Amino acid sequence: MPLTIQKAREDWSSREKLDLQRLHTAYPPPDYEIECSLTEEGDPWCVVRDCVRDTIIVHIARIGNRYVVAHPERNIRRRVAQMRTAVDLAVQ
Repeated sequence: MPLTIQKAREDWSSREKLDLQRLHTAYPPPDYEIECSLTEEGDPWCVVRDCVRDTIIVHIARIGNRYVVAHPERNIRRRVAQMRTAVDLAVQ
């Protein structure tokens, strides 16, 4: 049988979680809901859902050592080196 090596799952670091907390201020409940999880590959992601319109409005993920942020309503789709920059783009 071949040996299967699975990528270790890595959640957001403590520092990244501090940056993500700013999303709660910018997108407060009950109008918005924030969900964070991991992909099957172990990459962490976080989305902000507009509960009134039932749409995802912001998506942030860490892939490798870069962050991807997408905010379709503001036409933002970027890869950045720092989580702080990704959150800045999401809350502008």
